[in-house]
Amino acid sequence: MDAVLGYSATQEGRDLLKPTDVVKRLLRAMSDPEISYEAVAALVNLSTETVFLRAILDLNPVDRIMENLRDPECRQHELDVMLLTNLTQTPEGVSKLLQTDNPSLAGLHFLRLVQWFVEPAKKSVNGKVSDRFEHVGHILTNLTGNYRARDMLTDPTRNVWPRVVESLASKNKLRREWAYAAVRNCLFNHAKHEYVTHEDFGLVDNLILPLIGTEEYSADDRQGMSPALLRVLGKNRRETDPVTVKNILDCMQLLCGTKAGREALRRHKAYPVLREVHLEQTLSQDLLDSVENIVQMIALTEEEIEAADRENRDSLIPALEAPAGHDG
Repeated sequence: MDAVLGYSATQEGRDLLKPTDVVKRLLRAMSDPEISYEAVAALVNLSTETVFLRAILDLNPVDRIMENLRDPECRQHELDVMLLTNLTQTPEGVSKLLQTDNPSLAGLHFLRLVQWFVEPAKKSVNGKVSDRFEHVGHILTNLTGNYRARDMLTDPTRNVWPRVVESLASKNKLRREWAYAAVRNCLFNHAKHEYVTHEDFGLVDNLILPLIGTEEYSADDRQGMSPALLRVLGKNRRETDPVTVKNILDCMQLLCGTKAGREALRRHKAYPVLREVHLEQTLSQDLLDSVENIVQMIALTEEEIEAADRENRDSLIPALEAPAGHDG
């Protein structure tokens, strides 16, 4: 097994493995505790190439991987998550993890991953934080590129959306990044904007709060702000990571595509915060342009937006790249 793992780590070695049935053997080895770690590590390496990725998907190891993740004693949790991440880079992998070919089980694996992701990290016996599922957010971002996953995540009867929104305030930076990316994908579904921006969930506050800095706000600016935002005024450290800021602004820009979204941004006083972000001029020009687009939309009244013809209205809301492209 060590030899196969070594071969899988180099292009030359992977080329030598292509004519073999190595994928079938490695998947079988996943059930052997003595060599399962090395087997999954080799599969992770191989799954970076299309020919091996297809071979893995043809044999569909998703159920087995999910069983491994359920086992707290499994020693290759991180590798299993990496393998699922690679598999869900493709529409075929997304469909298999969403179990779209089995209506009675459809979404079971996905909702279990969501549950693992939103659970708080646990402290081990030595006091260190053990966050086994922080990288599951990458998988969720891949999956929410598919409309079925977006529908499940924003289904009021499943009540998982509030838990995902809570992850936007996680102390774990990586969790926050993936949560924002998954939320961004879900906001492409305009029909759900009224639900996802419900006051009880705190989505809009979680989008605005990271953009607040140490600046002071007037009484007019503060009027209508939620207690959560008022508590951090003047002492918050504005988010500077460009990836996170882009995801936040993308979320706001998508909300600007509907009346429900625009009204939620106005109600939570996004305008004065975005104004200060723009005045600071520390973001890239692309991000500053996004801020301007959002401010332009929420500064208009709904009557003014309705009065604009369709062409002009579309120009006010620049198109964003659709999520992941796995809707097929």
